[in-house]
Amino acid sequence: MSTLLLLTSALQPSAEVLPGLALLGHHVKILPAEGSALLDAPDADLLLVDGRQDLAGARDLCRLIRTTGTDVPVLLIVTEGGLAVVKHDWGMDDVVLHTCGPPSSRPGSGWRSAGSPRPATPPTPTPT
Repeated sequence: MSTLLLLTSALQPSAEVLPGLALLGHHVKILPAEGSALLDAPDADLLLVDGRQDLAGARDLCRLIRTTGTDVPVLLIVTEGGLAVVKHDWGMDDVVLHTCGPPSSRPGSGWRSAGSPRPATPPTPTPT
């Protein structure tokens, strides 16, 4: 089982930061989104940086993580508005919207963010 390290300043549970985390069987450890928290950070298989409220702080934290020489993947969590300004030189390996999650139980819904419109259902053919 993998260990995920969530760096956030939010006082919410990890499932509120990224709802899909509640469905995973991984261990999620939460630390403050500060450079000093990295000094005593436990080993992790993935670092999640919460950029929903403080995008500039998240950018600086991602860059700081990269300067430490770690090879652990860094995933930046952003809002839709934040997605427009994120750049590769921030040092993260990938970006995910905070609303992303698994498909609903509705057949054919597929993966999408929680705010995305559902695909149109094709008309039912009528017998002739």
